[in-house]
Amino acid sequence: MVYLRDGSILAGCYDPGLGEFGIYKTTNNGLIWINTNTISGLDYPSDFVLDTNDDVYVFIGGLDYDGVYLSSNNGNSWVNYGLSGYHPVTCLAIDSSGYLWAGSHLDGVYRTAGRTVPVELVSFSAEVNGNNVLLSWVTATEINNQGFEIKKQVMSSENGIGRWERIGFVEGSGTTTETKTYSFIDENVIDGIFLYRLKQTNFDGTFEYSNTIEVEISIPTRFSLNQNFPNPFNPVTSIQYAIANKQFVTLKVYDILGKEITTLVNENKEAGNYSIDFNAAELPSGVYIYQLTTPGFIQARKMILAK
Repeated sequence: MVYLRDGSILAGCYDPGLGEFGIYKTTNNGLIWINTNTISGLDYPSDFVLDTNDDVYVFIGGLDYDGVYLSSNNGNSWVNYGLSGYHPVTCLAIDSSGYLWAGSHLDGVYRTAGRTVPVELVSFSAEVNGNNVLLSWVTATEINNQGFEIKKQVMSSENGIGRWERIGFVEGSGTTTETKTYSFIDENVIDGIFLYRLKQTNFDGTFEYSNTIEVEISIPTRFSLNQNFPNPFNPVTSIQYAIANKQFVTLKVYDILGKEITTLVNENKEAGNYSIDFNAAELPSGVYIYQLTTPGFIQARKMILAK
């Protein structure tokens, strides 16, 4: 049973002897009860919870319906919110952050975002390519999301802390239940240790910080070309190389007879460590040569395409 903010009451009923099933509602303190008729049959509603935005959740178990159900109109209609096919849920709860928790008999505890969670951040990661840092993050749901401020902190060698600075902004998707992928590139980063985090901001001005990730940029002291990985490969492999100082760099791929196949890099590069993917989907199996060339350095290696 749950008391709603509009003064009505919802109660689950399961009485096979009387033939009464489903979720009943009263608006006059229990004098009259009306079956909502949206969920009925051999089902037993149990453990209602009420969210801060007046959403109501309930677990339904039985022959006809199964899972956690949501009502956004004070119990007049219900939609399935997940956990169908699991062992009966014995308890539901909503925490202060808006996440819905469900304890399932003999099957563990489950958590999902309720509809008051502004943004459910699934992942936040960083990848270093030369002197650039690629930040990537994924959201599962968004509500009222204006966007993400990208924050960066330089770690001081003296005390290990620094000041957070805003280095960019990426617009959000407003309100959506679809998975969204975002990215931001912090370019021309000098060597050192850096911290990154996201400040997710809503249209109403509220905000929340993500977890913090650490990135270390180290400038190589010599030029080098690493063995591709994986090797053998099919059809994509990664080639990593290091540039000790600013140079014009070319990275080309040849067949075993020395015929040029493609140019992967042909530009000025700052000092740093780099990685680039080579896709050989249109090429036949065989041995290929990739060669790194700068004004003062040349190195080549073999790689095997095995289809």
